[in-house]
Amino acid sequence: MDYADLRQAAWRELEEKNARIYGDFRLNHWPRYDYDLEAGTLTFSDASGPRVVATIQIAGSVSVQAGDWLWAWANPHWPDGVCEDALATRRHGEEHGILELVEQHAQAANTMQLAWELTAVAVHLAGAKGAYRVPDTHTPLFLLIKDIALSS
Repeated sequence: MDYADLRQAAWRELEEKNARIYGDFRLNHWPRYDYDLEAGTLTFSDASGPRVVATIQIAGSVSVQAGDWLWAWANPHWPDGVCEDALATRRHGEEHGILELVEQHAQAANTMQLAWELTAVAVHLAGAKGAYRVPDTHTPLFLLIKDIALSS
């Protein structure tokens, strides 16, 4: 499968995975979210406390001002433990000569769409359950959801 086909297939797969976990865990419903990059967790809460907890990896982030994507492995501010899947995506790019997965930055006319598509590739390669975009307006962070469960 060439990279264009992989990217399209990964996008369709992410749409299906996200529809499932967003529906099952009502991710857009909870009034609060918190992520802990040291622990590698994303928690959704309401007034009664944590309701859904996910283990995460960082795919990358978008600089709205610069209009570009930065892979997690290229950002020295992130803990190493949450960048492993992004590094594996980079290794896949190196093995298959896919520059978009190897270069630190990527740009496109629609940076958010590009970010979702690159995150989809990372989700596919990592076998993640889905992805979540942290709703920051300046530097949205794209997370891979590795595992997810209702909080007990």
